Amino acid sequence: MKKKALLLMLSASLVLTGCKTIKITIEDDEDTQATESVESSDTKADSQTESTETATTDDETEGLENNDENITEPPAAITIKNPSWDKFNNTGLNSDDYPHLSLTKTKEESQDWIDTDVWCQKNGFEYQKLPYSDGTFTYMGLYPKDDYSCTALTISSESTGDILYYLDLYELCYGPDESGRYSMAVQNIQYAAMDENANILYVSIMHNGYSSENPLSSHIVAIDLQKNEVIWRSEPLVSGLCNFIVDGDTIICGYGFTSEPDYIYLLDKHTGDKVDEISVKSAPEQFDIKGDTLYVATYNTAYEFTIQR
Repeated sequence: MKKKALLLMLSASLVLTGCKTIKITIEDDEDTQATESVESSDTKADSQTESTETATTDDETEGLENNDENITEPPAAITIKNPSWDKFNNTGLNSDDYPHLSLTKTKEESQDWIDTDVWCQKNGFEYQKLPYSDGTFTYMGLYPKDDYSCTALTISSESTGDILYYLDLYELCYGPDESGRYSMAVQNIQYAAMDENANILYVSIMHNGYSSENPLSSHIVAIDLQKNEVIWRSEPLVSGLCNFIVDGDTIICGYGFTSEPDYIYLLDKHTGDKVDEISVKSAPEQFDIKGDTLYVATYNTAYEFTIQR
């Protein structure tokens, strides 16, 4: 089996187990063949030993063979190119042509530190971070090149478990872009969400550190899954260690880091343009919506906002 198939089969099994941190190591073909040869010998020995202890019925054997025949080969990996590290919009659309929600703060509660898991449970939310399911799709980040940088993403059908997309976003995380520039520091896929009707995938890519280490980071990109290309990139420093929410024509996201300014940002989902910003006391870590209320957990302050749509 080819390397990509092995990786994808592994990612499919990991989607079902719900693993949160994944390290995938792909060996060279010769090493793999050698390993398979050793494993084959061990398997034969184990089989001979087990045959003296228990017998496998013909029905059980037939069932195993049928299961193998029903395995569906996952799709091939799709590499998404990086047009530019700078903000751009290749859609030809204008953010002024779309209505956007606005937020009015109604509650603010501060403490030394907010345990986001506890906050989610208290408010009846599920902690939205990779891997997660939105009820239609399951999103899983993968670490195909090393154990500290999430640069690939699988999107699976929640109902069938089939992998619909396997996206290699390494160039979006590290470059080069079309002008030959590379990232200045480690970057990761932080979160992703699909607009099924438009077949657009929104992905936040961030650097967990000071913006001075990588000023062109912590942004959101929109990927057209029909053309397999990025159609816009937002300004940098708008989406950090948090999820984001797509509500109507607006993306709710946020950024902050230690002594740097902390904000909730509202972006136009069609262009990536920033349409509003709200200062908060510390970096946003989780967003959720119930009805017309936006709940926000930051490092040390919980907020509630009324949404005007």
